[in-house]
Amino acid sequence: MEIVHIEDLCAYYGEKAVLHHIDLTVKEKEILNIIGESGAGKSTLAHIMIGLHKVYGLEVKGNINVQKHIALVPQNIGESLDPVFTIYKQMKEVPALRKLSKDEAKRKIEKSLIAVGLEDTKRILKNYPHNLSGGMKQRILIAMAIIMESKLIIADEPTSSLDITISAQILRLLKKINKQGVALTLITHDFNVVKLMQGRVIVMHRGMIVEEGNAKEVIDDPLHPYTAYLLNAVPKENMHYRKDHLQVKEIPHIIKGCPYQNICEKRREKCSRGFPSLKVIDMRKVRCFYV
Repeated sequence: MEIVHIEDLCAYYGEKAVLHHIDLTVKEKEILNIIGESGAGKSTLAHIMIGLHKVYGLEVKGNINVQKHIALVPQNIGESLDPVFTIYKQMKEVPALRKLSKDEAKRKIEKSLIAVGLEDTKRILKNYPHNLSGGMKQRILIAMAIIMESKLIIADEPTSSLDITISAQILRLLKKINKQGVALTLITHDFNVVKLMQGRVIVMHRGMIVEEGNAKEVIDDPLHPYTAYLLNAVPKENMHYRKDHLQVKEIPHIIKGCPYQNICEKRREKCSRGFPSLKVIDMRKVRCFYV
């Protein structure tokens, strides 16, 4: 069963187009990674999936069918918890949406904290956000998503402000939640996160999906030159594709045609005349004329 089904989605801030003809599905219990550079449209897409686009003044066109019980774990930990209220006062707002009794709400809050590895619930609930570490605050945000018994959790850069050890713990926690039957959509700029989480991956570039497929297959054999560009920007051992472009080049802004054309080795005249459409190759999708 599909939790999210989006067809031909375009999004605009005023006259500026920020998403171009996005087709996207998220199925029950799956992991979907959405990867791309800053400004690729990843968070914008997440906000549309959760229904926050009106708050940000986005105009959207296309077919959007989203089931209920979707939770967002926001990117900025520091701004996601109010510094003037205790953790309990903030967490109790979530079960209040479901009109639970005070005792039942307290039990759900404590259960959700234990589920994310925070067993000293009394101490944590009495504290303010500034008394807690970044990893603890990230776990609290995930716990708030669990309280809602969401079918899908969208985690926007869940490890971006954490050190490498805590990041690994958070990703293992998310995988554990997924094994319990909750679908995950991870917004990231790091292919190491995709490699660890596995599942399916969508690669975005300047508001467009340029490649989609099984995470392992995309990492092992990138079809779109931009995907290879992202992978080559993060040196790894045993890379079997080209290593001579490890230096990250600036991608010039393109008004017409494929936005990647100016630094693409496969570029031909056709690339400057229009956008290539997504085509299916062996259960994968790629937006390139010459793949």
